[in-house]
Amino acid sequence: PHLAAETIEARIGYLRNAAYAAHARNEIERVVEDTYADEGYPDARVTAEEKLADAAEPRARVAVTLVLRARPGPRTVVRDIVIRGNTRTAEGLILARMTLAPGDLYCGTAVRRSFRRLFSTGLFSSVDIRLSPAAAPDEGGGAAQRDLIVEVAEAPTLEYFFELGYGSYDLVRAKAGVRKKNLLGNGLAARAEIMGSVRGAETTLGLTVPWLFRSEWSADLPVTFLYREEPSYTIMEGATRLKLSRELAPDLEGGATYRFSLSRIEKSDAIELHDEQSDLRLGAAGPFLSYDSRDDFFTPASGARVRLFGELGAPALGGEIDFWHAGVTAAGFLEVLAGTVVGARAQHEWIVPFDGTGRIPIQERLFNGGENSVRSFTQSELGPRDSGGTPVGGEVRTTLTLELRQRVYGHLSAAVFGDYGNVAISGARPFEGFRTAVGGGLRYNLPIGPLRLDVGVNPRPRADEDAYVIHFAVGMPF
Repeated sequence: PHLAAETIEARIGYLRNAAYAAHARNEIERVVEDTYADEGYPDARVTAEEKLADAAEPRARVAVTLVLRARPGPRTVVRDIVIRGNTRTAEGLILARMTLAPGDLYCGTAVRRSFRRLFSTGLFSSVDIRLSPAAAPDEGGGAAQRDLIVEVAEAPTLEYFFELGYGSYDLVRAKAGVRKKNLLGNGLAARAEIMGSVRGAETTLGLTVPWLFRSEWSADLPVTFLYREEPSYTIMEGATRLKLSRELAPDLEGGATYRFSLSRIEKSDAIELHDEQSDLRLGAAGPFLSYDSRDDFFTPASGARVRLFGELGAPALGGEIDFWHAGVTAAGFLEVLAGTVVGARAQHEWIVPFDGTGRIPIQERLFNGGENSVRSFTQSELGPRDSGGTPVGGEVRTTLTLELRQRVYGHLSAAVFGDYGNVAISGARPFEGFRTAVGGGLRYNLPIGPLRLDVGVNPRPRADEDAYVIHFAVGMPF
């Protein structure tokens, strides 16, 4: 009663004519009760009674008919939403994450969605959403009025962290910082962190607004100060990058960014750059789209990650050069056998000047080669070089990778890989200068990520290239 046959059929019709198992009865009872709850009957109880047809012969298949009997209880409308347990968090923030409001018909799916939206904020260690006790039925036959109680336990708001890493170029890396969540009770988060290696240091102060103006949009605004030695130059930079984003679908995020930076080349080994201006003011903005369905952040065995972005740099945005910058990165993972994972990556990126900007400054050019790209080269060594042999980067970069990972024993796994990539000095000739790496390596999983040893072999080394390169790093190459 109270539900159309089509509604129930849509939920459990897939079981018709399927092989029957004893647990299917409990599953059907639960699904039909959930269906009632979505239609405003939170107290519905459903029982399924089995009726077996007579077998034509011993051990022959028989048909099972399930007769469903339902006691739906009163239909329920949300009278009010009562918040409990919040001592720091503003009530309005909690209400903004709810997908039910006073006057709405009760819906079980909406309650579960509200739970996920609240718990995923990271502000609460526990969330409980329940109805107040049922009142006496309405004598006029109308819907019952009940409060929806949201009880939360708030999580600690102050976090300290320290991370260690290693890379073939940076050598030992360390990162430390502090995060303060739920500032002013509105979910704001502030952070201060410092990262350093033998190649330089970077300090970041940042503010995150998870629900901008109580909407589904979030805003993140970091301010960074950087000093770093690259293979071709040494740079000092102060920068900020505003990111506006929102979830568009499960695993899919979209939005836009704006970045502004002031940088100075302190030292350059590239002969052709000695006469170039060392200071650069840059302003750029553009959209992005990101999809990530990987099953694990450190060692994925299935899923995919795709990112597309584009940005326009122009004086109107605060910079002093005009350029287009865009790129796409796609990576996928598939466990073909137990412990055997195939991973593939494709990346293409370009940055080209226009409207009187003659050439992209070196701090914005693209480089290739290193532990996470074409592994038969050291950091940034693949691509165009000046007359002294110093890498000068280019306007286009492409990287293709295929890797097979096999678990050997416990946390230890082995890999074989092939990398293929380039850096083109001009966007007019984007597919010149491709180089290859083939090789293998070992990975050992640690809590901070896999410890990785790779040997990348250059099948056809040129006079100024190494025959092979050894990389030791923490983290997967992609």
